[in-house]
Amino acid sequence: PFDKEDASRIWSEVAHSNLTLEQLFTNSHRTDLEEHKFPREIRKVKISIDSLSPIGAVQTVLAEQKVCVLKGEEKKRLPGVLYNLFEAGSEVVIAPLVVRERTAGIVLADNAFHNRPVNEATLEFFSLVLGLGGLALGNAMEYRETKQNLEKLEQLNETLRNVQAELVACERLAAIGKISTYLAHEIRNPLVAIGGFVRQILGMDDAQQIQRNVRIINSEIVRLERVLNNLLRFSSPMQPVKERVLLAEIFESLEPVLKTQAEQRNVTLTFDVPGDIVVFVDRVQMNEVIYNLVMNALENTQTSGKVAISARGGSDFVRIEVEDTGCGISPENLKKVFDPFFTTKLHGTGLGLAVVKAIVEEHHGGKVGVSSELGKGTKVHILIPKGGEHEETIADRG
Repeated sequence: PFDKEDASRIWSEVAHSNLTLEQLFTNSHRTDLEEHKFPREIRKVKISIDSLSPIGAVQTVLAEQKVCVLKGEEKKRLPGVLYNLFEAGSEVVIAPLVVRERTAGIVLADNAFHNRPVNEATLEFFSLVLGLGGLALGNAMEYRETKQNLEKLEQLNETLRNVQAELVACERLAAIGKISTYLAHEIRNPLVAIGGFVRQILGMDDAQQIQRNVRIINSEIVRLERVLNNLLRFSSPMQPVKERVLLAEIFESLEPVLKTQAEQRNVTLTFDVPGDIVVFVDRVQMNEVIYNLVMNALENTQTSGKVAISARGGSDFVRIEVEDTGCGISPENLKKVFDPFFTTKLHGTGLGLAVVKAIVEEHHGGKVGVSSELGKGTKVHILIPKGGEHEETIADRG
């Protein structure tokens, strides 16, 4: 209220409105309250902090963050516009409104309606109300800032999702580009060789020369089959159909074709696989693992070199090793050997070891490892859980 008459009118309206304080201060009534004389006059008050007197009451409260009581002539320490508003009271209380340890404003109150001195109890109550007000404002600011941060975070998440989608699209395009280059190189070369030898056969009468060319053609066809099988496994992996299998049976089925490949390269190939080791695997996929490992070793071994294959059974896992006496792999390249399309060989597919890793680790819960020394050779080992009805993986064991 602006004065006693204004106060009497306001309290009369409140009394007859039959409203609670909560209802009174809802938005529907706030507009009405703001049209009263005192709020209108307050809105006209604009004070520059920089223009205030350093010894003025307002500056003292702002600097020291403590309550100040002005009595009688002391009220003249107020800026002129505030002095005029509070002229009717004999005492004026000025208090800081502290929000999050900073003075966010000042609150002024006087005793114009009762003219009783401001006592300690009144000041304590006033300070308590201001403390709660500062806390409420601080909470409101925290809420607003939190809401703004959440909105920014959501925008960042949306941006991140868009970037991820773009990266996935780029990766797919890159993969398609690699596959196209890979196919063009790995399929074209064998086809050119096959075509050349077929044309030679058509003009030959020598049976030995024809037989030699047929063997070369067959070798190139085997190479093509390997390229296509690896690409198929890599792009569309099949879920394993596991069964209990003697490991020796898998090696026996592969031994003729692997020994033929070794003989063509003049490489000694040896097998040391006990006949009593049982594994719980997908037979077709494990055939592919062994074939890729041995062929990879043969391709990396020079003439008169050796490739040794061994297997040992433990209580829960089987360890298979393929060791060659090839040129070895540098430490830098050793980190990349399981990356799709990575190869250091002139006619390498770059998918063999990637397929091996996927089958062993993702489909059979095993582990693949490799060690190598330049000029001495490379050893690749795989660990396969024996498994069964209660299959346990290496990951389960930590």
